[in-house]
Amino acid sequence: MDLKKTLENLASKKKVKIGIGLHTPTPSIVKSLKKASSFCDIVVIGKKVPNFKHIAATRKNMEEVTLKEVINKKVDALIRGQSDAFLFEDYLARLGGYDRKGLLVFELFIDQFDRSFFTTSGSHPDGWTIRSKKMQVDELIKVVQSFGLKPKIGFRTWVRPGSVGRNFFFDQTWEQAEYLVEDYKKQGFRAKNYNIEIETAVADGCNIVVFATGAGGNIFSRALLFFTKNPFVVYFHGGIKEVIIQNNRTLQDYYNNFLLGAAMVNSKRKKK
Repeated sequence: MDLKKTLENLASKKKVKIGIGLHTPTPSIVKSLKKASSFCDIVVIGKKVPNFKHIAATRKNMEEVTLKEVINKKVDALIRGQSDAFLFEDYLARLGGYDRKGLLVFELFIDQFDRSFFTTSGSHPDGWTIRSKKMQVDELIKVVQSFGLKPKIGFRTWVRPGSVGRNFFFDQTWEQAEYLVEDYKKQGFRAKNYNIEIETAVADGCNIVVFATGAGGNIFSRALLFFTKNPFVVYFHGGIKEVIIQNNRTLQDYYNNFLLGAAMVNSKRKKK
């Protein structure tokens, strides 16, 4: 199934209202807002942008103002935009009643061959234990299923099969992957340990890629952003009630962020 086409179809089902925090709306950002306005009503929170709904906010209170909009259901979804990443999550935890340390951000990638896959967190502290990995995979299974896809899970490790036993820390990622593969197979899911070979996992059609650790995910994400042309990479919060889309702080084109946000909102509506 072409996931990007699925997102486009869901996003166009019904117009949704999406807020975004902006204090410096550059011409390229404004261009992406205009493009996304074909399928969603956009509310700019911060600096006013002509022809878009506006809510005033300063750099000092943007995080609080933006999050109150989505938590109070005044918008259907929220894109972080140019809000400060750490303050944004502080306010999300405080206003939404979430555990700050338990907040998770997942990623969606679509490569140049239109192969799509979701990944576990690329935050350095995440994914070092079986419990952390399992919590993330369980949430991603729900996301994948909400788009009408059957989960296929690929686990990554820091070590190849022939190198197991040479490094205690690397071996732990192998043992965790082997344990979790069996666990998810027993639940009826397709799962496999792909060791260090993400390219094989994607070629095999995995739509959930589980990083060996969050640190490995961070390295992968940064490399993809800086060394590929026009990558489709969107970050989003998982395991919360609200639809909140994250982003790289230097992002200049938010079209894909609006696309995922609108699709996620309409996929939830579809279930009701």
